[in-house]
Amino acid sequence: MRRSIVAVVMVIFCVVFFAGAANCGNAAPKEAGEAGGRIMPKMVRADTDYDGKTDRTEYYDESGAVTKIEIDQDGDGVAEETIIYKEGKPVKGMRDTNKDGKPDTWIDF
Repeated sequence: MRRSIVAVVMVIFCVVFFAGAANCGNAAPKEAGEAGGRIMPKMVRADTDYDGKTDRTEYYDESGAVTKIEIDQDGDGVAEETIIYKEGKPVKGMRDTNKDGKPDTWIDF
């Protein structure tokens, strides 16, 4: 339960942080392909339980919208849960509950 709350807080923090970062600055946004445009992260890794190991990895597209989140719930270095996003909204989730490296639970949003 605590990990779920921490994960939700981290997602909210990232959304608020990146939304604010995208809107700051005095210059108007550059056109696509124009030099000097904003640089958005492609991937962000987080240690949500503060054990020194990455347990959450978020992937972003060129516009800064999240495309995929991978979560390692047991700290073994392998993501057990993956959530796929389209246009910044979750569309599909997968989870490996029996630790065989393959998803065995799916959800469509």
